[in-house]
Amino acid sequence: WSQQYTKTDMSYLARGGFWLSISQVVRALSGLALAVAFANLLPKETYGVYRFILSGAAILAATGFSGLNTALTRAVAQGNYGAYFSVFKERVKWGVLGALGALGGSLYYALNGNDTLSLAFLIIAVFTPYSDALNVYTGYRSGLKDFRYGAISEIIIRVGGAFALLGTLFFTHNVLLLVFVYFSAYTVLRLAFFLHTARSVKHTDTKISKETLVYGRHLSVMYLMSTIAAHADKIVIFHFAGATALAAYAFAIIIPDQIRTSIKNIAVLAFPKFSTSEFR
Repeated sequence: WSQQYTKTDMSYLARGGFWLSISQVVRALSGLALAVAFANLLPKETYGVYRFILSGAAILAATGFSGLNTALTRAVAQGNYGAYFSVFKERVKWGVLGALGALGGSLYYALNGNDTLSLAFLIIAVFTPYSDALNVYTGYRSGLKDFRYGAISEIIIRVGGAFALLGTLFFTHNVLLLVFVYFSAYTVLRLAFFLHTARSVKHTDTKISKETLVYGRHLSVMYLMSTIAAHADKIVIFHFAGATALAAYAFAIIIPDQIRTSIKNIAVLAFPKFSTSEFR
């Protein structure tokens, strides 16, 4: 009855909003639990190095055309289901740039005598082309307006990744092992949902249109800028103030980061609807 006043599909908003909210709560709680565990089990300097490595990895992963996920959502909402595989291949192809950048970083730290960071960026180079690209299933599910699947998969991945890291923390403080467990756990879990989604993809059109590709590239450039802005502060703090200062800073911004992320849920809900609107 409220739709006559809001001019909005309130049933769709309630269903999708419920699942996205549940996912957001679990994501926040798992992040908080990990933060508490790191604070109590890991030396501050080690945690600072760990956060620096993940920030570097996030920037390098942004070269993998993350905007294609959004372009895929629009394509699927408009009936082009087979673009799923084309988008994945395109993201892996461009993700190689991130891998090359990680190899460059590994070489740089090796020449400067920092074996820990050199090996860490070598690990990043191995996982970068695939780890983030496997996440295309989220764009596909959003295009289908299947927010329930997206929320459940996100919960499993976040909780599974958190348990993997917590288990590792109890046995070692080796930052390289922590980085390896982080990437391997999230990659394996994403691979499971990528393959499960692939089985249900309708092969009506296995090629991605040029317009969708161009749209995804433009979005990727914008996302690249925002990703650099989101992680550049951590890179700068690490190099100029040290790992301990970065650890303190990372703890301080945990809650603001979660609040910022939750605002994106509105866009996630709205975009599939706008993609099929006559006024686009």
